[in-house]
Amino acid sequence: VADSLMVGRLGVVPLAGATFAGNFYYILLLFGIGVSYAITPLVAATDPKRKSKLLLFLQNGFLLNLILAILLFAIGWGSSTFMVYFGQEREVVEAARPYLRFLRSFNGLPDFSSVCRRAFRYSESHDRLSHCKCAECCIELSSHIRKNGISNARA
Repeated sequence: VADSLMVGRLGVVPLAGATFAGNFYYILLLFGIGVSYAITPLVAATDPKRKSKLLLFLQNGFLLNLILAILLFAIGWGSSTFMVYFGQEREVVEAARPYLRFLRSFNGLPDFSSVCRRAFRYSESHDRLSHCKCAECCIELSSHIRKNGISNARA
């Protein structure tokens, strides 16, 4: 919303370009956050007394997020050349390219690393029991599906 308010003052075409580039970015962001959310159940299921294992998950999570951010940056940068094929006017595409390349693509690492930091804060919070129960339920459900197949899985 804030970027739309700021870019909207420049005109209709820059606003359309920022919105078009934002849609590209949000698809990449949702994929990246979905992958980086995998650390939360691992941290929640770990005994809080085993700090070395928690720190290992945090370290590996940050490494995963760094690799993911670099990969999605490259995809975001490269996809800006294919924006022409989505039926937008040439002026809108030209306005969207720098927005996607510079403003949006560099946000991947802070966005994904915040998910990793949040998972580590969960491990130290007092509301840890609900996260452990959720992680135990997910682990139990996945082992049940592996043994019996997906058609026999019941809630």
